[in-house]
Amino acid sequence: MDTPGTVLKTERERQQKPLKDVARKLKINIKYLEAIEDDDYDVLPAEVFARSYIRLYADELDLDSTKLLALFENRGMAPAAEEPNEEEQETAPPHSAAAQKNFFRPLLISVAAGLLILILFFVLQNSEQKHEETAPVDDKTALHETIKPVIEKESPPPAALPAEKTESAEDKKPVVKPEQAEIKEEEKSVVQKMPEPQPEKAAAEKTPIRVEKKPVDKPAAPVTVYEQTAGEMTLQIVATELTWVSLSIDGGTPREWHLRAGETMTLKGQRGFSGKIGNAGGTKLYFNNQDLGELGAPGKIIDITLPR
Repeated sequence: MDTPGTVLKTERERQQKPLKDVARKLKINIKYLEAIEDDDYDVLPAEVFARSYIRLYADELDLDSTKLLALFENRGMAPAAEEPNEEEQETAPPHSAAAQKNFFRPLLISVAAGLLILILFFVLQNSEQKHEETAPVDDKTALHETIKPVIEKESPPPAALPAEKTESAEDKKPVVKPEQAEIKEEEKSVVQKMPEPQPEKAAAEKTPIRVEKKPVDKPAAPVTVYEQTAGEMTLQIVATELTWVSLSIDGGTPREWHLRAGETMTLKGQRGFSGKIGNAGGTKLYFNNQDLGELGAPGKIIDITLPR
């Protein structure tokens, strides 16, 4: 089964293009191109980068990138099992009658043995039940059981116990001493002298105080403004999604960076910047502190040259 790596490597070797030249032209790290040719995609930072690199590599070799991406998506599916040929099915030796008999013989023996065990079990159980029904009853135990309830009926009930002397309600009343009566009268007078709480103050104390919290707007992530010296250029790259950048500063060797959402990178040069942005919809550029606006759709690879 063909894979994206084998197709790309075969075509590159057919066109006699060194891998270093392809990496320099595409501005992609050569180790990533080697990983793609070996179908070792774990080396790449993310799956979105693998799709972008395969598309760029296929376009460089004038191959159909759509077919290669389809092979990349279906790389984990196993091929369907081959069906046996009709000739092989016809030439297969049939099972002999003797083999079939040998197969069913132990099965029949085990079934017959099981039926025999069940029949013996039911016969033994029925014989035990009949033996219990015809068992003789002892005359002494029967006579004892008939006499016992008669004796219990003739025995007189026990005499009622004499009722205990109960205390009357008047006896339970506590005896109040004159000193305790005077103390209770003083407590009543103190309770009557206590002032009643004013309803307005009580209502004011019970009423909860509402504290309104005004929502605080979160400030947007600030973009750092850099002071430029004479003849210096700055390029600030802000990633709003996962993206990759391959840029050359002042015409030098291209370098590659991978940025996650929220990360920012600033480059400085004297003559300008050129290269590729791997996710145009997830990248913001500020050239000399000026916002360059929307660069393209999410996932789209674009070329940039600054100053334009």
